[in-house]
This record gives sequence, structure tokens and C-alpha cells, in this order.
Amino acid sequence: RMAATAQDTLALQEELQGVTGRVAEMEAKMRAAEEKAEKEKIRKAKREPDQVPSFTLADMQDELERVRKLFEFVEGVLPKDAQEAMRFFTSRNPSKLVGSDDDELGSEVDAADIARPLGPAVEMERHRAKLEERVQDHRDAIFREFSNLRTAVKAVQRDIESS
Repeated sequence: RMAATAQDTLALQEELQGVTGRVAEMEAKMRAAEEKAEKEKIRKAKREPDQVPSFTLADMQDELERVRKLFEFVEGVLPKDAQEAMRFFTSRNPSKLVGSDDDELGSEVDAADIARPLGPAVEMERHRAKLEERVQDHRDAIFREFSNLRTAVKAVQRDIESS
């Protein structure tokens, strides 16, 4: 029975040491958090009243996410016609927010998103204008190639005449 009590005492002492270590870790984390909060408080107090507060990317993303959720909630409780009106303004391409490398593609998708609710006639006109632009670009490229080819042919003719 004494051996069992001694083992229990040892187990309790080990457990107490573990708890003491965890408490010490928690106190250190608490001190660090309090120091950080105090430094932030001092930094905010030193800031001039008209100075814009600085935000990290994570802060801005969190705030945008909060606003998005708020808008989704508001959209959910609105009548059907108001929901459709809100969708018109929220159906834009999210690649602009993420920072897409291909800005031209993102702007084309944005323009398509804007034209879609305006009807098929507007969408068809946009498509026609885009095709005309591409045809013009190809025509210009062919003209440049023809000009380069003409220059090369003249050079060959001069070489033949001079030899």
C-alpha cells in the first residue's frame, strides 16, 4: 500500500510540474500579448489625428470578407427584384481583387459582365467591335510582313544586278 501511495505521489508531482510549466508558458504568452497591446496603444497615441491608420494585407482581407458576408446577408433578406439589382453590382470579375497578372483579360471579363445584363444586342456589338479590332491588327501585321518582304526582294534584286 505504501508503494502505491509513493507511486501516486510521484505521478502527482510529475503532473504538478507539467501544469506548472504550462502555467509559466501561458503567463509568458500573456505578458507578450500585453506588451504588444501596450506598444500598439502607444503607437496609436503618438499618431497625428489626421494620419490614416496603417493596415496590413491580412487586416484588409478580413475586413473585405466581413463586408462580403454582410452584403450576402442583406441580399438574402431583400425581395427578389432587389436581390437581382444587387447581383448586378456584385457579379464582377474577382480576379481584379486578387491581383491578376493578366489585366487585359480581367478587363475583358469585367466588360462582358457589364454588357451581359444590358442584353444580347449590346453583347453582339461588343463582340463585333472586338472582332474588327482583331482583323485590323492582323491586317497591320500582314502589311508589315509584306513591306519587309518587298525590302528583302529589292535587296536581292540589287545583289543580282550588281553581280
